[in-house]
Amino acid sequence: ESGIPDYRSEGVGLFAKTDRRPIQHREFVWSASARQRYWARNFLGWSQFSSHEPNAAHWALKNWEKLGRLQWLVTQNVDALHTKAGSECLTELHGCIHRA
Repeated sequence: ESGIPDYRSEGVGLFAKTDRRPIQHREFVWSASARQRYWARNFLGWSQFSSHEPNAAHWALKNWEKLGRLQWLVTQNVDALHTKAGSECLTELHGCIHRA
């Protein structure tokens, strides 16, 4: 693990610890105040979030790609840790918080 909490892990995920939920696309598009909350939250959490480093799994997947054992990686993570590890054949389904 890289130390970034997920949303869904039972007992330890953010859903278990708080009533807050990720903003939905419709709310983001239609509400200026929702967008302001979203960007403010990301700004406040950026220093902690961006300081995390790839773990052994990220490095292993990057090495498999280099060796030709992995043709393409698809992830739901938005933390860019696969990119930090050097993966190039990558699709980030939910985008990346490092790029807007």
